[in-house]
Amino acid sequence: MVNMFRVVLISLFVYGTIFSSCIYADKKQDLLTEAQQYLEKNEWRAGIIQLKNALKEDPKFVAARLLLGKTYVQLGDGPGAEKELRRARKYGAPLAQWGVPLAEAYLLQRKSS
Repeated sequence: MVNMFRVVLISLFVYGTIFSSCIYADKKQDLLTEAQQYLEKNEWRAGIIQLKNALKEDPKFVAARLLLGKTYVQLGDGPGAEKELRRARKYGAPLAQWGVPLAEAYLLQRKSS
């Protein structure tokens, strides 16, 4: 009886963990999608807020960091872009995704590297 109780308890814990991680992944992805929709309509402030909300959910969310960095480049915010693009690089984004925008962020700040 005690062993059966342990099996049920462990199963509930495992399924709960899997379920909560799925919800977590969906929430940050939903926030990224909303941000993209706002940015496509040039609603910069709302898009940036949603990207920051996604990063609150997962600070290592590379797609959100890249999009935030690229958005800052578009808006002329070199320091903000540099910060986000460097973090995206740190968390594993490939060079092809952050290289050119980071160079643009440096140009905005009149930096060479």
